[in-house]
Amino acid sequence: MALEKNRLDSEMFGDEGRHYFIDLLKAKNNKPYLQISRSDTTGKNQYDRSSVILFEDDFEFFVAKQ
Repeated sequence: MALEKNRLDSEMFGDEGRHYFIDLLKAKNNKPYLQISRSDTTGKNQYDRSSVILFEDDFEFFVAKQ
């Protein structure tokens, strides 16, 4: 799978009904980016997933905002 070969690191945590995924990936230009995803259980075998992608150039801006 293409995504797996571009994954540099990954963490998953959560509890019943809600899980978070933090993935460090490599873009086509070989620069790293961070993908933060949340998956909520909405029913039997159904999930609602949302993600935020942060590119290396945006890290400082994202961390500086409070």
